[in-house]
Amino acid sequence: MSSCSYFEKRLEEKDVVARVHETHLYLSDLAVVVPEAVSAEDSIIFVSNYIDTWVRQQLLLYKAEKNIENYEKRIGKQLESYKNSLIIFAYEQEVIKQKLDTSVSIAEIKSYYTNNSQNFELKRNILKFDFIKLNKESPKLKKVKKWFRNYPDKDGFELEDYCHQYAISFSLQDSSWYFFDDVIKELPIETYNQEVFLRYKKYFELEDSLHYYYVHINDFKIKENASPLIMEKQKIKSIIVNQRKLELLKRMGATVYDEAVHNNYFDIYIDVTQQQ
Repeated sequence: MSSCSYFEKRLEEKDVVARVHETHLYLSDLAVVVPEAVSAEDSIIFVSNYIDTWVRQQLLLYKAEKNIENYEKRIGKQLESYKNSLIIFAYEQEVIKQKLDTSVSIAEIKSYYTNNSQNFELKRNILKFDFIKLNKESPKLKKVKKWFRNYPDKDGFELEDYCHQYAISFSLQDSSWYFFDDVIKELPIETYNQEVFLRYKKYFELEDSLHYYYVHINDFKIKENASPLIMEKQKIKSIIVNQRKLELLKRMGATVYDEAVHNNYFDIYIDVTQQQ
């Protein structure tokens, strides 16, 4: 054992380290499990813990073997079933890797969304919005208010240029949807009713001790309405690909069965439907 010279010395003696009934743990068994490049002290702690764990496991195993009827036959069948499942799974994964088409067109996504819109219900309120965050000492604050209220119809260049120079953070003409819960975490918005707030607030200004916030809500959707397609695209793509995968495996299984029938690869000698 490279990490502990004591055990290295004793390996040749084939000493028994521990015994549980008729099962023995040897120094050679420990040599395999002790990590390399650890100190002698850490190696001894590891070995001590390993021996304790081994003893407890062997005691439980002995007790289980004595108290489970036909355990070898039962465990053997379970192991065989597990092995068969692993082999079949590995083959299916190989078929999927070789034959599954994972490309999904926008038209397919839109079609699935249209036909299954009832499955895409919003769980939280969402919105699209523009906002600017400025220090209270920023210049031209009155002009910023005017520009922002007119944006994007007028004064767009002036506002965007100003934001690039002075804004701590800003977002203009962002087409993304955001959960209102997340927006509230970033902006000092106080509301006890999100739905009412979204319906009746379009442009508003906020402030804290250091900053001004200018916010314009461009669009919103209330929870329990249909979620926008853009938010569901990736989910729908995964659903479509998974459906293809299931159909591919179903066809593969049917092909294997039909081939076996055609070539007389199997026989069934009893008709269970006729048995009483």
